[in-house]
Amino acid sequence: MMIQEILLGIFQKLASANCWLLRVAAREPSLRENASAHAVAHAKGKELPSNSHIVRYVKPSMIREDGSVVAMEFCLRPNRPDEKGISVNWLEAFGGSKKDQLSKVRRLFRLKIRRTGRFAEINVGELRRNVVPMLKTIRVVHDPLDAEGGFESDPSHAEITGLPKGNTREAMLIGSIISQCVQNMHPATDLSVVN
Repeated sequence: MMIQEILLGIFQKLASANCWLLRVAAREPSLRENASAHAVAHAKGKELPSNSHIVRYVKPSMIREDGSVVAMEFCLRPNRPDEKGISVNWLEAFGGSKKDQLSKVRRLFRLKIRRTGRFAEINVGELRRNVVPMLKTIRVVHDPLDAEGGFESDPSHAEITGLPKGNTREAMLIGSIISQCVQNMHPATDLSVVN
């Protein structure tokens, strides 16, 4: 109990200095919840910590037979020249277990999810270690969405920015490297929900 009190005291002092990175180190659920709320309130536009995880929804046609993700899924779309990044969701924006985090991402997700689609999980640090040597401009930034058009706010929304434009060899190479960073493929629909 003494360690938890010390951690809480340290967190409160650092939180007042906008140190939202500490939340990933907190193991106590109540600390994790408080830290997550702080991260969401103050981290828009900031890079996500290297030890955090993002997921990207992958439609069924972008999943190979072996379960891996097609490189184009991690490329900017050539038909949208104003696109600045690809959307992902930051799991640690929510407290709780990974199952709870994924359930919250699914609930707040704004696009149509197909039952056979998947959420591809990537560790942010692993992505940086593999991509930055080839592309120094890549960033994974927090970009929470406000409530609008009947959708709730989504504090987990983030973007991978600094990607090469469109359908180029460089874009495909970077997309391929990112797809190799996928650690887990999670069901797109919440299997605990019965329709």
